[in-house]
Amino acid sequence: MNPVYNGPVKRQIKGHALLLRSGKFSEMHKQITFLTPDHGLIRAFAYGALKNGSRFSGRTELFSLASVDLYYSPSKEIYTLREAEVIDFFTGIREAGFRFLAASGLAELLIRTEALGEPERMFRLAVQSLRYLNVADEAGCELVYLQFLLRMLAFGGLFPDFGSCGNCGAEFREEEPLFLDCVAGQSCCSRCLKSSLPLIGPAARKYMEETMRLRLKEALAVSSLPENPTQLLITIMDLVREQLAVRIRSFELFPGSRAV
Repeated sequence: MNPVYNGPVKRQIKGHALLLRSGKFSEMHKQITFLTPDHGLIRAFAYGALKNGSRFSGRTELFSLASVDLYYSPSKEIYTLREAEVIDFFTGIREAGFRFLAASGLAELLIRTEALGEPERMFRLAVQSLRYLNVADEAGCELVYLQFLLRMLAFGGLFPDFGSCGNCGAEFREEEPLFLDCVAGQSCCSRCLKSSLPLIGPAARKYMEETMRLRLKEALAVSSLPENPTQLLITIMDLVREQLAVRIRSFELFPGSRAV
């Protein structure tokens, strides 16, 4: 199996890696997908990881951050995991269903979009987000996930303009609500509204514009929250799904989200 990323194959890769997907391969082995800051997504095999007493049995847990040593076999055209030292297990994510669901959506989105071709930026954002998800309560988890999605849109140049209507160009007043056209990736005013679009209230608009100017840590400390954070998260999920043209199955498990 070829590596996921494009470019010249390296015989050996050492460095930090975030484990995004882990699946059983035969009775004894695992197939793993890592996100690395320098090489993007890499699929690798952890031979013997499912055997009792294997040195990899506790080092290939989903969502773990590890220092890895990967070796590429030209004859088999696959990477194998030779060493792994876990830096952070993020055990709190597996202790609560809402955390696990958010982390699963994060991982699925990174894999489906190949980290937007921005592995270093997306690696840093993913690790930071997992650290906050690891200890967040349910409300805090929604905000972490919302910030991850907004920043991913921004990295891809897809963050919508909330300053003016995408149809008529009229500037929005500070307290004016707007409507988000997820398919077109733009906001529109009530005068240009032609179908049922999700409403973005003034508080939600202000929250997004303000927090996107801040680092993630500072954004999560902002006290002025949108009127309905859950509904805003679902709206942004729809925006991500339409603008990145991907189906994220984890999105569909969120209460109130739109199934595709």
